[in-house]
Amino acid sequence: MLYFYFDTSLKKEEAQLLQSNIRLRVRIKEQKCSFELRNYQADTYQNFLQEISWAEFNFFLQGELPKGVVKEELLAIGLEAPLILIGSSQTVRAKKPFYGGKLIIDKTTNLNQDSWQIEFRSEQKFSSYMIGKIKRELGISGRCCFVRKLKRIWML
Repeated sequence: MLYFYFDTSLKKEEAQLLQSNIRLRVRIKEQKCSFELRNYQADTYQNFLQEISWAEFNFFLQGELPKGVVKEELLAIGLEAPLILIGSSQTVRAKKPFYGGKLIIDKTTNLNQDSWQIEFRSEQKFSSYMIGKIKRELGISGRCCFVRKLKRIWML
């Protein structure tokens, strides 16, 4: 998967979306493009997703927002400046059945720096003891932390 992240400025203090706790990206997966906006301002985040064509993605790179739910949400939050590409990353994902669920391992690369993320998805409920056992089996310490892909882009 390829991710392209957008905001109004390359300077953190002037980036309207970053300052508003909003993420805007285009994801390319299996030759399909999707336009994604995630608004973390509320207690529970809001996610807006729409498929876009390659032509719409190209026009977006030239400054024209694709019509749809993401554009409507950007207008509703009062976006004032044009959007620019602030960074990109590539993620390779592996999935494996694990404890009746699915273990997902992501390797994300930004500017030749790799980071890893592990997810465990299951319909079953697991006790904190069982989660601890799974983490120990995978060699994950109790003090690991999660850093979003967008935050890693701003850290570079």
